[in-house]
Amino acid sequence: MNRKEIENWLKSMCIENYSINDDLSVNVTESVYLNHKELTKIPIKFKMIHGSFNCSYNRLFTLDGAPDYVSESFNCSHNLLTTLEKLPKFIGRNVNCSYNELTNLIGTFEYINKSFNCSHNKITTLIGGPKFVNNDFNCSYNKLITLEGSPQFMPSDFKCQHNQLTSLKGSPKYVGWVFNCNYNKLITLEGSPEIITGNFNCEHNQLTSLKGSPKHVGWRFDCSYNKLDSLEDKPEYIGSKIICKGNKINDKIINTKWW
Repeated sequence: MNRKEIENWLKSMCIENYSINDDLSVNVTESVYLNHKELTKIPIKFKMIHGSFNCSYNRLFTLDGAPDYVSESFNCSHNLLTTLEKLPKFIGRNVNCSYNELTNLIGTFEYINKSFNCSHNKITTLIGGPKFVNNDFNCSYNKLITLEGSPQFMPSDFKCQHNQLTSLKGSPKYVGWVFNCNYNKLITLEGSPEIITGNFNCEHNQLTSLKGSPKHVGWRFDCSYNKLDSLEDKPEYIGSKIICKGNKINDKIINTKWW
């Protein structure tokens, strides 16, 4: 596109407060909303966005044209992406690449300032993904068989439910609120986080033992709908209650703290 064509396209997308650089890349001093535009590609090159960039609910196969810098959040969910290799080099807050066709996280950067959501893809490995996420990490509804490559310190939630995990090897060592590994194929809790300040949810798996459980669960420990006949090897500390419905255990809810 030439300069005039770029201006016409920006106008058609209701994008104002922009400047066109000498190389025809575009800077915008407000958030850019390209969601629900039926785009199969981003036809111009964005460079710097001082705000959020939303290109969700399109038919994008690639992030060609995406900005290099986004000061707020970046949302490319609900597309047909198979790679994140053209992801912005800097994103100030949340990254949402859920509901795509991704098989890996190559192209992301090590530090995510807020939340990272890569759920509802076809991801088989977290290796190459973020090393630190400053809020929630959601890799649920994928095809993971291991958590190797996940961040090792999580200030908030870590969600890996609805995958194909048989163990929790590689999971974070510390989780600042909820750890959810429901609906997997877990036969062991070996590799669990050592400390979880909120809830630990491992229901709807194939556990016959709680060996490998976290040492510290700050609130609820839910191991319902497994194949347990004992609570031996449960966490050393549970702040509120154990929920164990759907097992071969008489007590379904056991309070561990009294007020």
